[in-house]
Amino acid sequence: MRTVNHITWIIGAAAVVLAGLGLFYVMGDMGKGNSINLAVGTYGENLYTYEFNTETLEFIETGKAKAVNPSYAIGFKKKDGNGLDIYAVSENGLDSGVYSFESESGKGSLAMTGERHNAGANPCFAMLYKDKYMLTADYSGGSVSVFPIRNGAVGDMCQKLTFSGNGPVKGRQESSHIHQVRQLPPIEGINDDYILASDLGADVIRVIHADSEEILRRNISVDQRILQRGRQI
Repeated sequence: MRTVNHITWIIGAAAVVLAGLGLFYVMGDMGKGNSINLAVGTYGENLYTYEFNTETLEFIETGKAKAVNPSYAIGFKKKDGNGLDIYAVSENGLDSGVYSFESESGKGSLAMTGERHNAGANPCFAMLYKDKYMLTADYSGGSVSVFPIRNGAVGDMCQKLTFSGNGPVKGRQESSHIHQVRQLPPIEGINDDYILASDLGADVIRVIHADSEEILRRNISVDQRILQRGRQI
């Protein structure tokens, strides 16, 4: 185990105990005492939450909800401090989508608050943007899908950027495969936000511009300050 910014990331133990599951997400600073809360995605029919005891190395299941291939999940403490908001992708081919759940403090259960099935094919990563939007990296679709978040629940998709490209590896790089999306840290002198999308299929990093109206746009002319910041992270 190692500690980064006071959050303990469980590497070896989780890999063994949760073998066969998808992504497990450490919801930092959300446990009590020596415990850490985990949102656990799967290639299966359920999303789970666990509590991990850092002293005994014991995993305790605290919640379970029906979901189709929720292979990537992220979770955050509610603004009022009473429970968690959890978001997950549904990596399910042409019927892919996203979910939102809530877990109330002390109840140990998960309740679905939103479900949408119009994301690009096979989203494999998700992030929240300004706590207002959920962005997904759609691997097979070669796209970035955008879903609004209202009162913690995911809504109808409001935007999708689809990319094209290819690479030299036959059977794997015939088309764009967006693998991850990350927002760049603030850049001095630049007011708008920029999001990077890694494209495994085309061997490029896509630069997406979020303007003052919070609309995502492909960025054709990239400010050199953005490229310099990209080299630093």
